[in-house]
Amino acid sequence: MEHSGDAGGERGPIYDAVAGRRGALRALGVSGLGALAGLRLMGDADAKKQSRQRRRRVRQQRQAEAEKKKGGGGKVGPTGPAGPAGPTGPAGGGTGAGATGPTGPTGLTGNPGATGTTGPTGPAGVSGAASATVLDLGLAPLNTFGDAQPPGPGVTVTVPASGRVLVLLTATVYHNTNATSSMSFTCTGSGDNRQPQDYLGISYSNNGQLISVTLSAAIPVTGLNPGSHTFTAKYKQGSGPVNAASYSWRHLTVIPLP
Repeated sequence: MEHSGDAGGERGPIYDAVAGRRGALRALGVSGLGALAGLRLMGDADAKKQSRQRRRRVRQQRQAEAEKKKGGGGKVGPTGPAGPAGPTGPAGGGTGAGATGPTGPTGLTGNPGATGTTGPTGPAGVSGAASATVLDLGLAPLNTFGDAQPPGPGVTVTVPASGRVLVLLTATVYHNTNATSSMSFTCTGSGDNRQPQDYLGISYSNNGQLISVTLSAAIPVTGLNPGSHTFTAKYKQGSGPVNAASYSWRHLTVIPLP
């Protein structure tokens, strides 16, 4: 029994498959209920296969639509413009300064610097000093200043414009009994005539015992006229018997002062 179409005038895929099988069976001379059963099984298998294919196509179509909604697969658009800068945040607490580190090693010594300028000339120093010595023992004259025997010592110096000198006296004094004695000096020349005085030199007094002592004195002299001056040591025994006082190792030094 053949069908030329279905109720709607359209033939579906299952009908086409069955019609194809029937045509094949007729060509082979197969008929009856057994042939119909075989056709039914073959049609069911084809229908299941086509149903699976349709479901697969539907799934693929849904996945494609889902991807389009997500934007997947589309090209990345250009980067939009930068937004405005946000407000500055609050300042952090504290200065943030750490603890001071250890002192580093000493660096290399640098090169010597340039020589500085010459300083001003200083004041004139001491010059023209003179000194003399008499070692012999000499008796001091009684009551007035005079020469011991042998006399001296004496020196000649040039007094500078300051009119100042420093006189140094040294001697060893011998008293053989109770006596007093002195050693001083005269200063003459360039209109000056300074005489010896007890307070301008060495003075010594003992209590009657035999004694010797070495004494020194430094006497500044001022107000002299500039020019050549001669300084000579003089001696005097002030009290006690005659020849009770004598001097030895007698030294006289005169230093001009600026």
